Amino acid sequence: QGDDEVGALARIHEKLLDANVHVFASTGGADGRGGYGYIIYVRPEEYERAAGALDV
Repeated sequence: QGDDEVGALARIHEKLLDANVHVFASTGGADGRGGYGYIIYVRPEEYERAAGALDV
């Protein structure tokens, strides 16, 4: 979740790439009020790296 702005999802994927996490599916949407939500699917063995890369 975050502010809907150009490059927001690119920054998320860049963090995952730097952590050597491979996204195999994703879905998202904007709320029309400047926010967005994004669900990222990663392999179970890469979950901890993904969570660490995204500070969640």
